[in-house]
Amino acid sequence: MLSKNGGYIRNLCLYFFTDTPDVAVSVTNTSSNAVTTEVRCQAVGVPATYTYITWEHMWPGHTSVLRSFPGSEVLHLNNLTYQDSGYYTCRVENGVRASRNPGAGIGTAYLLVEGTRLTAYLLERGITSK
Repeated sequence: MLSKNGGYIRNLCLYFFTDTPDVAVSVTNTSSNAVTTEVRCQAVGVPATYTYITWEHMWPGHTSVLRSFPGSEVLHLNNLTYQDSGYYTCRVENGVRASRNPGAGIGTAYLLVEGTRLTAYLLERGITSK
């Protein structure tokens, strides 16, 4: 196509890709002697505007949720006990609905809080740490 000034106008196509967030959860194992710990939820997707939906706490081998927490990038756990051990799942959205990955928007990590209950269990079985 010829423009008014004699030059050519080319068609311009812009592609904008969107993707549901991939989520990674990180945590540092600790002991009940610690007062607090943090569980972090990192999301990566397009667009990079995230809504942190919820945190869920579950015991290994069980399907029921023990506790739910409001969504946030960082979950603060205080007054730790062995019962705080378990899987922590973070759910994140960025407004993109379709995904080929059924786990998109979900990240999980395991937290171990060593305490007197765990120590007694290990000692009963003759297991010691080095």
